[in-house]
Amino acid sequence: MRAASVSLGILETELTALWEGLLLFYGKGFHNLIIELDSYEGVSYFNGTEMLWTNIGNLVQDVRLLMERLDVVEVRYQPRQENRATHSLALFGFKEHTRFIWEN
Repeated sequence: MRAASVSLGILETELTALWEGLLLFYGKGFHNLIIELDSYEGVSYFNGTEMLWTNIGNLVQDVRLLMERLDVVEVRYQPRQENRATHSLALFGFKEHTRFIWEN
């Protein structure tokens, strides 16, 4: 029996990566974080307080809860072109179809 393959859209992928990163930071005891996203839509989800009644709403709510626990200071838009290192790492992970965590 094969596991079902789940295909995420670009925004869902970015928000899932954010959630996983925040979990990592939470486990390491980080606080007072500034989050930069290259999606205006993603930024608007976290700078607003409204409930989202969409498929992505549960993920946004989980991220918001982690942001509260981590005392996130700001969520801001950062164009992909101005953060090439992060974009290159994300593209590498996408092409390899796996997740990587670099520590230290």
